[in-house]
Amino acid sequence: MKEINMNLFKKLPIEIIRENILPYTYNIQHPRLCLDIKSFHLTYNYLSRIFYIKYDFNHLDILSRYIARFINDDIPTIYGYTDKCLPIYRRLYILKNKDNKFIRNYVWYISNHLLKKNTIRNYISILNPLERYLLITNSF
Repeated sequence: MKEINMNLFKKLPIEIIRENILPYTYNIQHPRLCLDIKSFHLTYNYLSRIFYIKYDFNHLDILSRYIARFINDDIPTIYGYTDKCLPIYRRLYILKNKDNKFIRNYVWYISNHLLKKNTIRNYISILNPLERYLLITNSF
């Protein structure tokens, strides 16, 4: 992964790197953003390990379904998506101004066509730190 990033930087003109990228690398980020990023990584790593230990085979699929159920007001998504989950999914930029039918179709698509690891990351990323805490505490 680092090799890919370095190759991308080698292709960019030095002016773009100096003027547009480097100034942002040295800025201190807002504490809420840092907390959100930390919460995301802790939640993802913790749940991945717990579900791997408990379920071993197919643990990512089970974890993906568990998080989707949590977002869907503890109702399995096989019974459809509740109205409570729609504002949570609207936190994704691509879904911000979309209608409910589009959101339901999009969520169904990402849950069935993306790699499970990416689906799990998408689900966890749209939760705020408090919701992630509740997700972990309700997991077992």
